[in-house]
Amino acid sequence: VKSQSNRDFFAKAFMRRGMKSEVRQLALGDIIWIAKNKDNGAEAVLNTIIERKRLDDLALSIRDNRFMEQKSRLEKTGCKNKYYLIEETMSDVVEGMTEALKTSIWLILVYYRFSIIRTTNSDATVERLHSLHTVLEEEYSKRDLLVINPHNLQNQDDYRYELEKFRREFEKTKTIECCHNFQCFQEILGKGELSTIGELTIHILMFIKGISIEKAVAIQSVFPT
Repeated sequence: VKSQSNRDFFAKAFMRRGMKSEVRQLALGDIIWIAKNKDNGAEAVLNTIIERKRLDDLALSIRDNRFMEQKSRLEKTGCKNKYYLIEETMSDVVEGMTEALKTSIWLILVYYRFSIIRTTNSDATVERLHSLHTVLEEEYSKRDLLVINPHNLQNQDDYRYELEKFRREFEKTKTIECCHNFQCFQEILGKGELSTIGELTIHILMFIKGISIEKAVAIQSVFPT
């Protein structure tokens, strides 16, 4: 949503640009692309996911440690294209957090190897998403989807492992792409799983006064637990 008072801004903006969209509660992320079978209506999650944040929300997520938890869950999707979409709208929350924000953006790009889309406001966000949508639409018009319908996944790590196993076997040709069905995405990637020991270590270190996220990651890379 753009704001609590303007909840359908994006849906209307996408519709004006000819983009089909639906507003749903997602288990993870803010925007995903799905493919829908024309015969039976089955839905598959394509390999692109976006976490949208205003700059002040990114600052707050660093303060309360949501940033690390969200990053970890995005990795478990196995999506090849993972984006942080950052709207650089300013507020008082951002004051005094310039270095922390710089560090977080550096971590997203270099250490975690996610991509970043930077926009100035919601209108600019719509334009960038429309451009990305156009590229994806063109790419998938040339591909066949192999949709995985697993029945025995125990956790989020299994979700990613199963996807990678199918990719190694079937994506030897670029005309095939493997993906999970949407129902599996919703059921498995909801919150509630424990972090890894390494992530918990970083989380604990950041409770120490003077330990930034950058320092915590550096310490944990030398002392894993």
